[in-house]
Amino acid sequence: MKYTDYAIGQFFKKIKNKSWYKNTIVIIVADHCASSAGKNDIDVAKYHIPAMIVNLNDNEPFRIEKMCSQIDLYPTLFALLGWTYQSNLYGKNVLGESYIPRIFVSTYQKLGYMENNKLVILGPQQKTETYLYDKEKNKQNPEMLSEQYVKKAIANYQSAYYLFKNEGLKQKRIKKGNITTTR
Repeated sequence: MKYTDYAIGQFFKKIKNKSWYKNTIVIIVADHCASSAGKNDIDVAKYHIPAMIVNLNDNEPFRIEKMCSQIDLYPTLFALLGWTYQSNLYGKNVLGESYIPRIFVSTYQKLGYMENNKLVILGPQQKTETYLYDKEKNKQNPEMLSEQYVKKAIANYQSAYYLFKNEGLKQKRIKKGNITTTR
């Protein structure tokens, strides 16, 4: 951890005086904690990772404490930049009023989806586990969640898989006359 902190500090020392730095946003994000790699069980606390967006002009430093996923990084960045766009990607602007705190976590065999404290873990051979997550104790307490909520978790993963396999997540360039747009 100390070396990572040192290396990031050295990186910024080296780039902050470069001519391109004033027009560059630097994003540093982790994947998951080292102790979660290669595990089969999902321990939600081991997916609590740092992410930094550095060098946003005209923005004072602040922390986002909301539960969110890596897929939310770019939509949040785009909102901070004041950009408007249309997309069918799964990430959301975590600073938006309609944002519902939720995370997607996974191991090599299991997929997890959690909103607020309701956690669904999808396993091989259609095995489903449901829990209420106690953040203070980092404990996943078995709890029967509604069938509708479990279906929502499944739908998130199945629809993402379907769109990915059928190129539904790719941006398309459309040219009409002299105008090219991306959709």
